[in-house]
Amino acid sequence: MRISKSVYRAAAVATLAGVLSGTGCLLTSGQVLISFDLTNPITVPTVTTAIRVPVDLNSIGDYSDHKGDLSDLADLALVGDVTNGNTATSIEFWITPGATNLADATAVRADPTAIQLWGPLSLGVNETRRIDWDASAALFTGRQALLDEIKGDGAFTLYALASSTALAANFTINNGVLILVLDAGI
Repeated sequence: MRISKSVYRAAAVATLAGVLSGTGCLLTSGQVLISFDLTNPITVPTVTTAIRVPVDLNSIGDYSDHKGDLSDLADLALVGDVTNGNTATSIEFWITPGATNLADATAVRADPTAIQLWGPLSLGVNETRRIDWDASAALFTGRQALLDEIKGDGAFTLYALASSTALAANFTINNGVLILVLDAGI
């Protein structure tokens, strides 16, 4: 009877795991995928408006189950379909710790606890675009602020803002989702 190489490899891995667990060394880690649906739709009607999106990751079972084991933010994206109005604009998302209720875009940008999390994503006049994983992941600028919130209490506030020289800048995001891939040691 011939034994395949894969059986030998499996036996070697099992033996190594037995040796390591016998010495008190347990090697286990993994990744947790968390997705949080944003308010639908998010409509920012002017450049002075800030649309508030409260986020509580504790409402997601996988986050609650692994919260104590989370060590890093492996990857992230903010995906959805965005439609711009009749003025070229850029889209930004900002984050504040906890539940905040800032009045407008000026207040968000002036708040010392607010950090730009994502963007800017520039859109032309009447442009519609699907924000996919790769395009979105490249726009994250506040990775550490988000990681701090994830490893903290898991509750924070996102603000969607328009950035333009025209007051009438506006956009709508449909089916927006914040997706986090978290490293966890178990």
